[in-house]
Amino acid sequence: MNIFADLLRRETKLGRPLNVAVIGSGFLGGGLIHQVSKIKGMCPALVSNRTPERAVAALRATGVDLSRIARCDDPDAANRALARGCRVVTTEPTLAASVPLVDVVMEATGTLHIGTEVALACIEHQKHVVEANPEVQVTVGAWLKAR
Repeated sequence: MNIFADLLRRETKLGRPLNVAVIGSGFLGGGLIHQVSKIKGMCPALVSNRTPERAVAALRATGVDLSRIARCDDPDAANRALARGCRVVTTEPTLAASVPLVDVVMEATGTLHIGTEVALACIEHQKHVVEANPEVQVTVGAWLKAR
């Protein structure tokens, strides 16, 4: 099965692309945001960064208009913004796990404790999580997989 065809089928079924949250918008996270924005059937819907301006800049670099970016630190407000077709920026790294319209979380902070917190929040909320954080993978990856 072709993953890109599967993404397009999923988009047709949901009536929207797969909403991806990227946690961390530094070198790796910024690259993920850029790549996800170019894949048909996927959308970098929520970006979390300790510096919100950097998250906004990463979304703007993909062509998102500033008027379509909402700053939210509350799951309900973030979900409403996504439902209106906006992208969400937050400083709260675990927020995406509790936002129903976020389908998958990509964690790319490079920080052990934040990466672990994000993974645990995603597991708790039964949200798909991709750990693009080698520190987390090496130290607690096996434990998280067992959870």
